Amino acid sequence: MSQNLLDKELYNAGYTLTKPRKIITKKILELTSNHLDGDLCCESEEINHSHSFASEELVTSAPDIGRATIFRILKNLSDIGSICKIDNDGSVVYTRSSSTMHHHHLLCVKCGCVSDKHFPALEKIMKNISSTEDWNLISHQLVIYMECFNCSKK
Repeated sequence: MSQNLLDKELYNAGYTLTKPRKIITKKILELTSNHLDGDLCCESEEINHSHSFASEELVTSAPDIGRATIFRILKNLSDIGSICKIDNDGSVVYTRSSSTMHHHHLLCVKCGCVSDKHFPALEKIMKNISSTEDWNLISHQLVIYMECFNCSKK
């Protein structure tokens, strides 16, 4: 994902492209650019990892922008689906998704790597639940806490 695309997603969602927003989108891409798919924790090519970063990494990398502004921009990006927010035992990890489809996450409890996964059977179950209950399904998120391949080898 390029900065232009991330900025365009914000703009298309009705957000003004302020200087802090542009700086933060650039920082997010810088923090995640060295994490190419598959290199976060597992050597297996069949695992497609998302690009993850901790919110504190972003705060540290943009010291001229206030914490509240940074967290507001992270919320904006999360609200429009450009990044995903994952709660990890009290700390927060954000991922820049490698997928445009609805997906869920595998999170390594040892090293913190995150992998995007599609579970079509689960999506079908969620639709069935919504159709049989007096509720409208708006959204759902699943995080499966595991050990990645590299951590389980150690």
